Amino acid sequence: MPLNYYVGLYGDSASPTDNTDYLLLGLSPTFADFNTYGYRSRTGGTGNTGVTRTAAIAGSADASGWFKFTIQADSLAKGGQVRFYINNSQVGTTSRQPGVSLRYFFMGSQSKNHEFFWFDDVSVVAIPEITGIAVSGGTVTINFIGAASEQASDFTLVSSSTVNGVYSPAAGANITGSGGSYQATVPTNDPGQFYRIRR
Repeated sequence: MPLNYYVGLYGDSASPTDNTDYLLLGLSPTFADFNTYGYRSRTGGTGNTGVTRTAAIAGSADASGWFKFTIQADSLAKGGQVRFYINNSQVGTTSRQPGVSLRYFFMGSQSKNHEFFWFDDVSVVAIPEITGIAVSGGTVTINFIGAASEQASDFTLVSSSTVNGVYSPAAGANITGSGGSYQATVPTNDPGQFYRIRR
């Protein structure tokens, strides 16, 4: 029986069906079959995640039967790499179409299904992205970008002495900026620190 449902991001154009770019994760006749999740992109074609519908439900983090789809797309300025996740496990990679901004979000079906599918807790967020870092006169300055609608107070600078360590708010940090461009400054006197921007 035909099945077609997915979540996806489409490129900027007058209509998403212009397919200037697309990043799709779900079930579709164009994927491997009607029982195994797949992903598609304009640049990379079709990929098989190897995750069946039964395995996705069994792998739900809280044993509720709900499972999680994630599409993580880097900015074009950072290379436009894309990662697909099911229940927080990476199941595929591709890249964005050069020169095309992402504009549309889609979820559901573009054709008739023989089953119902439910969506909950849907969000589209711009992940803060560090664009530069410098140290001068005992002060670390970190430039980063985020969504244009966000306020500087929406972000927290966190730090750790090891890259895979526990990150906590950096003492004395100050974040300024607006309109998608932000700057964090923090005094430093440690031999080495790793920083992240947390929303």
